[in-house]
Amino acid sequence: MIEDVQEVTRMWNEFFSEDQVSVGDLKSRFYDNEFVKPILPSYKETAFSLAASRGNPFFYESDEEGKGWILGAGFSNQREDLLNLINKQFEEFARRKIGRVYYSNMVPTYFLPGVDDARYPQLKLALLELGFKQVQRVISMESGLESAIPEMRPINGMDVSAVRDTEKSDLLTFIGNNFPADWYYRAKEVLEHGISEQVVVARRLNKIVGYGMFSAGSGAEWYASGERFGPFGVLESERSNGIGSIILINLIRNMKKLKLKKAFFLWTDERATHIYKRFGFNISRTFVIMEKVLF
Repeated sequence: MIEDVQEVTRMWNEFFSEDQVSVGDLKSRFYDNEFVKPILPSYKETAFSLAASRGNPFFYESDEEGKGWILGAGFSNQREDLLNLINKQFEEFARRKIGRVYYSNMVPTYFLPGVDDARYPQLKLALLELGFKQVQRVISMESGLESAIPEMRPINGMDVSAVRDTEKSDLLTFIGNNFPADWYYRAKEVLEHGISEQVVVARRLNKIVGYGMFSAGSGAEWYASGERFGPFGVLESERSNGIGSIILINLIRNMKKLKLKKAFFLWTDERATHIYKRFGFNISRTFVIMEKVLF
C-alpha cells in the first residue's frame, strides 16, 4: 500500500500546530525506517494515526514481544474518524499477536514522548474513549544556557573530558553493558559522524564510569552538534557522588563553546528534575504515556 506522505504531513501539522514535522521526518522516522513496521493505512477521512510494531530487531533491545505503538495521532473535525481508524488498527495489532499498545515513542523513532495533554487535550480524551489508560507522566526541560556554571570540587581519581579516539570502542561496550539500546544507537552515530566535544566521558583510574552527549536530535544529520541534550548516565555503583554533575557541567561548557543558544531534552521523571534545575534547566512541557491492553 502506497501512502500519501504529504497528506499525512499536512494533517499532522494542522493538528500538532506547535510540533511541526516535514515529509522527510515522516519518511525517515516512520515509513522508511528499518526498525518500524507500520500499520497501513495510517490515515482516513480527517484523521491519522502512526501505528506500528517492531520491524528489524533494534540492537539488543529486549522485552518488546507483544508490544505495539502509536507514535502520533490526530483529527481535523470528527473525533469519530480517529476512533474508527484506531479501532481498525487494533484489529491488525491483534493479527500480529500484539496485546499491548502504547501511545508513546518507539526507539529509535522519536516524535514526542507521549500526549501533551495541556496543548492537545482532545487527543487524550479520544484515547481515553478508546480504552487507553495513563501509565506514566514524563517531563521535558530546557535551559537558555545563560546561568553561570557552578564550580565542582574535583573527585579523587576522576578524570572527565571529551571522548578520546582511543576509547570510542570501550565507550560503546560500556553503554551496551549498562544502558538501553537506544543510548547505544545514538552514541554510535554521534561517535562516527559527530565531533569529540559532543561526548563527555568520566573515568576513574582509567576505567569508564559515566558519559553524556548532545546532538541536533532531528533532521537528516541528527547526530551533528546541536541543542538536544543527552542522554547521560553513570555506572550504578558510582552514582550519588557528584560524577553526573561534573559530566553535566562539561557538556554545558562544550555547548557554550560551540555557540549553542539553548539545551533541551524531552524525557525525564520528577525525581531527576532536581539535578537539572541546579544547572539552569526549567520544566517546559509534560507528557503522558498511555497504554491499551487488547488481550
